[in-house]
Amino acid sequence: MFFAQGFEPVPDRRAADLAIGMFLVNPEGKRVVVELKSHPMETGLGLMRKAVDKLERARSYLGADFAVLLLNRAIPPLVRQQYSAGREWLNILDVRDVDVTIRNHPAVQELASALVQAALQSIDVAASRRLRNASPLRAERAQELLIRLAEVPTGRDGWRGFEDVVVEILSFVFTPSLGIPTQQTRSDDGLDIRDAIFPIKRDHWFWNELRVSCRTRFLVVESKNREEAPGQREVESLQQYLYTKAMRTVGLLVARLPPTRTALLARRRAWVESDKMILFLSIDDLAELVLARERGEDAEELLDAQLDAFLATLVA
Repeated sequence: MFFAQGFEPVPDRRAADLAIGMFLVNPEGKRVVVELKSHPMETGLGLMRKAVDKLERARSYLGADFAVLLLNRAIPPLVRQQYSAGREWLNILDVRDVDVTIRNHPAVQELASALVQAALQSIDVAASRRLRNASPLRAERAQELLIRLAEVPTGRDGWRGFEDVVVEILSFVFTPSLGIPTQQTRSDDGLDIRDAIFPIKRDHWFWNELRVSCRTRFLVVESKNREEAPGQREVESLQQYLYTKAMRTVGLLVARLPPTRTALLARRRAWVESDKMILFLSIDDLAELVLARERGEDAEELLDAQLDAFLATLVA
């Protein structure tokens, strides 16, 4: 349907990492994120709200100009107006809009009909994730991420590139268990630090347990591209951004090297005194996560093992 109107795909693999329906460019050169949703009427409005939120995050993360939400059923005009209000970047289309487009482009009628019928079918989450992981593009994407991780320069010159590749690796490995991240900027030691804030979903036992045991809905990721291993200062910097009332109590500190002893002690204080949990990843850990996903293994096991090791050392 979109291709018949002159849209073309955008060659950006980050969109595939996020499990976005399509990432396109229209004939005017504007980039558009498209999400197709199939859901039953009784839960439609709640899922629609989540779909709009996902598109808003995806548009910001991918730098798109517009977003399209394509629904498999007709929606009332007031509902369309409610979710479109204040979102000039969003276009909500339902089956009636699809029908009009099909009539205007008879050549794609058969293909569009097949796509709509597929959308009406129930989607098994586990099966869809297995299919996504089996994609032949994933091996190439994994290799690209590993090369970028190895080549990003240390220090200030590579700071932004390091932040970018860390977020892309986490999205590649953990989507859909982690949602599309938002990024917030704050100053630290003369640098603009971008914290990536991932919504934690319930698609995997590890993240579900983390949500419950730490009373959190978000994972805050901070990346440090220094030559030195992270210490107490880096842990306390991340800890200050965690906030219990916002249900944002879990942080992930990513650095080139494993944490120092002072970092581990600061992590212990954060948990014992403030109920804030901080996990660590080095660049070797990042590479192992990518390789584990490519091997079809459970990448979350690496984080779960770290969490178990930490909690086992705690004494009253």
